Amino acid sequence: MILRKFVQIPFCFLILIHCQKEKTKEELNLDILSLLGVENPIFLFSYPGRDSPAENKTQVVRTIVSMIQDAKFEIVGYIYGLDDLDILISLREAKQRGVRLEIQGDKDEDYKELASFGIPIKIWNGSGIHHTKIIITDRRNLFLGTGNFTSTGLVRDNNLYWKQNIQESEYKILMDILREKNELGLWKYGHKILYFAPESGRMIQDKMLEAVKNAKNRIRYMIYTHYDPILSHALIQACDRGVIVEGIYSKPINPEAFSLANELRYPCQIYEDGNEDSILKNGNFVGGLLHHKTMIIDENLVLTGSYNFTVSARDENREYYTEFDEVKAVAEVGGEWKRVKQLAKRVMPSEQEVTNRIQIYHLPNWNGNHLLIGRFSSRGVSFDRNSSGLSLEWENSFNLLEDRPEYERIEASELRRNYIDISLPSEYDFLGKEMRPMGEFKVLMLWDRIRIIFPSKMRVSKVYTWDGKSKPATFMADENQDFSMSLYEKLGKEQWLAFETERGVLFGCSKKKDTKLSRFIMYLKQKQVLQGFGETRCFSF
Repeated sequence: MILRKFVQIPFCFLILIHCQKEKTKEELNLDILSLLGVENPIFLFSYPGRDSPAENKTQVVRTIVSMIQDAKFEIVGYIYGLDDLDILISLREAKQRGVRLEIQGDKDEDYKELASFGIPIKIWNGSGIHHTKIIITDRRNLFLGTGNFTSTGLVRDNNLYWKQNIQESEYKILMDILREKNELGLWKYGHKILYFAPESGRMIQDKMLEAVKNAKNRIRYMIYTHYDPILSHALIQACDRGVIVEGIYSKPINPEAFSLANELRYPCQIYEDGNEDSILKNGNFVGGLLHHKTMIIDENLVLTGSYNFTVSARDENREYYTEFDEVKAVAEVGGEWKRVKQLAKRVMPSEQEVTNRIQIYHLPNWNGNHLLIGRFSSRGVSFDRNSSGLSLEWENSFNLLEDRPEYERIEASELRRNYIDISLPSEYDFLGKEMRPMGEFKVLMLWDRIRIIFPSKMRVSKVYTWDGKSKPATFMADENQDFSMSLYEKLGKEQWLAFETERGVLFGCSKKKDTKLSRFIMYLKQKQVLQGFGETRCFSF
């Protein structure tokens, strides 16, 4: 009898799903993560306000300090703002007991407090800002959020933070991204993905547009800065189809909030945050911000990170973005929304002078969200770089807006509601195929032609190349499965490639040796990875 019980226990352990049929899919996922030593994320919120209990106001600081105090050998911080006294004291003590510190900040921020505590810091000198807010201890404990690690961000601004355990193998990939040694900008941890801008900035915009487009009932968001008219257009479209859209903005609210307040139809509404918890510091009032970059879709999904809704966050800054679909996460962030909304004030519609007329165009929806903005003025039409997906490359390739009819310029306005469907030339049809990776291949040089050779001996009948600057080129194989030498010239440069074979169309890329890939190639590679394929290595000479 004892032996029988001994056998049954591990058997039940191995077939957890069958032994616990009453559990939900989410609960089973959490059980599996627990067995792997990965904890469910713990969410924390700052609680500004003079009447907030001290225990609530200090919970984020206490959590960070506890992580630092428990660190045995390493603390890594990629931090935009850091001046909280308790955290600085803890970092100094960690350094004194021999813990290795690796702290990186931004060139435009002042870190004199760190210097006064003897804490070393590396300064990032990129073109945008290093806007990340990440602490990792002992290669296992990850802490990050929407707010900076400052005395105001942690206590006086509205922010969301979360704590997550990670595996050491995941840590190594994360550090390659933070140190800018990994161009892909996608970090998989547990069953989630952290998207890093600017490498995956366009993908972040895509993910947000996709989430808004798929919303069925309700969209709620809290945002510090919003200057993305494409996202505004998607929100208006959602409202028009019956989704209740509500946004809360930090004060003073920006023009995009005013535009949405005018265009969203009731019951969709825009609010100004009511946080008044600011103090006078060095002659300026600080704190009292709504510093969230957080959106809740229906009751199913939370979008959050350091990523403000701006093109500079997408294309220039060091940022991150992720999504949570756990019921508990949605409920907790939903509670934060209710708390913030209680103090918020509705922004009423108002008359605004139209200074720059725009027209939004929908492009074919192949593997992404492609929306183009044309800005019309007395001087003609110009392309707006806020446009999403590969709109920039299509505009550069054959100037999508050059031959638009005159009536579009006349009818254009500041409204984000109206849009026009336009199509691409047939040369781009190959991009709509399933994005299967091509794998390795070789180029055999002949006297006046080349031959493409796959290890599997696949026959290639046609090759497409696109550099994102001109129209795609098409190369047909001759009766011997050979191609003209002009294809070889293309392969020596950065190109997105498609090989038409008896097994379908296979996609990949080529590049010059020892050069960094452009964002457009990275975007397409990210599409393949997110569809479940491994990262494609670009062919190079």
